Amino acid sequence: EKFAEKWIEKYAKVQVRPSTLVLYRGFLKNHLCPVFGNVALAKIGVEEVQGFKADMMDAGLSSSTVKQILGTLRQMLDHSIDWGYIRTNPAKRVQNPKVSNAEMGFLTPDEVNIFLQNVPDRWYVFFLTAITTGLRVGELLAMKWANLDWHNDRYHVKETLLRARGGYSSGFAPPKTDKSAAPVYLTPSCVTALQKYRRQQSEDRLGAGDKYDDHDLIFATT
Repeated sequence: EKFAEKWIEKYAKVQVRPSTLVLYRGFLKNHLCPVFGNVALAKIGVEEVQGFKADMMDAGLSSSTVKQILGTLRQMLDHSIDWGYIRTNPAKRVQNPKVSNAEMGFLTPDEVNIFLQNVPDRWYVFFLTAITTGLRVGELLAMKWANLDWHNDRYHVKETLLRARGGYSSGFAPPKTDKSAAPVYLTPSCVTALQKYRRQQSEDRLGAGDKYDDHDLIFATT
């Protein structure tokens, strides 16, 4: 547990996003420290980690969650090697549980049309953009007019909006992955809807006057 505190302060706090830091803290508090908190690093062996994995599976945790927790433990123990506390990483000899690749549920074209026909007007353009681009929610909420290429019908993903969680306030950050930071093509219907939406937003901004806090956001609503 003492090493975990050092690891959080010296590595995680400066290296990962606040949302990931909250995830690490949760894994430590709810799973890792109750089992290994009072155990010396050198006393954690392959058998102990294997038993830890088996107990989590027996407790009903999903395979993906167990995989994430074991990944966090491996990462911590790798750093403990780099920092001179232990020589080998026992967690690397314990396999992750098999995570089933279940097919994602999705709407058919007919269902999409029914959905869009019943979306409230104020949310129509948001959901149309979500469906036709496949952007993550944080990327959609961080969309800015300056990043929209009207001439080539493309949007350049440059930021994502992080949720407020675990004592950390919301804010903008680079996209989740390098692959995410790429232009996405906009359908003609989406471009037309965005143009109409922008004209309406301009009227709303003028009506609000000084009360409007302008961040150039496309979906600038509560």
